[in-house]
Amino acid sequence: MRLLVLTAILLAAVALCGCTSVTTPDTPPLPPFPNLVGNWSGPMTGYDQGPGYTNYSGSIMVMTVKEQKDRIFSGMIDFVPPIGNHPAKEFAGVIDRDGRTIRLAEEVGYSTGTILSKDEIEIVYSKDGTPFTVAIDTLKRNP
Repeated sequence: MRLLVLTAILLAAVALCGCTSVTTPDTPPLPPFPNLVGNWSGPMTGYDQGPGYTNYSGSIMVMTVKEQKDRIFSGMIDFVPPIGNHPAKEFAGVIDRDGRTIRLAEEVGYSTGTILSKDEIEIVYSKDGTPFTVAIDTLKRNP
């Protein structure tokens, strides 16, 4: 009888001490981030204050990602044929922790985007002030 009581006390003590708790797994590692280095190009549609809705006279946006270190990348953006007085401009970008969302900083304005596949990106450009502008750029990786 004494042995039964001691065993019950020992089991109760183990349960109260948390020795039977389940450990949680460590935080999973971040997914590998896509390599965006290369040339991307595609059409644009947008809205400019004043003129309104536009396809930018059929111009194509060309984004050249020159280098990438982990989640941060940089390069140049150009338009073919040129749109008004818009020379090629530098940008820097970051891939969010989700591995799909991107954000770009440019000299004038900002862009956010989504990596749709390893060879396709959609970018949304916004510029405030006067005149304000928004544009959707659908870019595909050039072979």
